[in-house]
Amino acid sequence: MRRKLVNNRIKFVFIPVVIIIAGILFNAARVQYEVWKTQEYIKKLEQKTSKLEQENASVLSLIESALNDPVKIEREARARLNLKKPDEEVVILIPQKDGQTEQIKEKDGLKEDSGESFLVQLWNKIFGKENKE
Repeated sequence: MRRKLVNNRIKFVFIPVVIIIAGILFNAARVQYEVWKTQEYIKKLEQKTSKLEQENASVLSLIESALNDPVKIEREARARLNLKKPDEEVVILIPQKDGQTEQIKEKDGLKEDSGESFLVQLWNKIFGKENKE
């Protein structure tokens, strides 16, 4: 009888201790997994950061080269500020409500309407043919 009582006491002590140890091990494994996952995420972010830094450096070099190249500066000024050289013709397309475009030629500040289509006028301008007016 005494032996049975000792075995029951051991079971009452042993089982909770095993459960506590199992819980501690489970939590330790879970924490270790979270640490590993966080380290992997940090590695991915570092790789992305280095890639973006390289991309940023290449963009900065492009900007630097554009600022030091007078041809690129002139091209941007013409595109953004609508600048033109003397004796240069500028073609402006104005959209209309019906989806077609009206072409206006501008030379030295004077505008003239044309009855020809844009492509015909462009063809004539490229190949040096005069307008039939």
